[in-house]
Amino acid sequence: MFQETTYLELSEPGGGTHKFYEVTVDGPQLTMRYGRIGDRGRVKSTSYADNARARQEAAKKIGEKVRKGL
Repeated sequence: MFQETTYLELSEPGGGTHKFYEVTVDGPQLTMRYGRIGDRGRVKSTSYADNARARQEAAKKIGEKVRKGL
């Protein structure tokens, strides 16, 4: 099984917000890393029954962030 990673960034003009959100699916494992650009960020990992379920949850989380503007 190969690892899939999606990386999103939000940088507002004028030096405002600079955030990132990274989602990685590796088999049944879903790992989310998020925080300010330039920092290591926070990490949250969750295991699912199979890769399909982990990918489904990753798509859901990515969709939420895209709708919110990140």
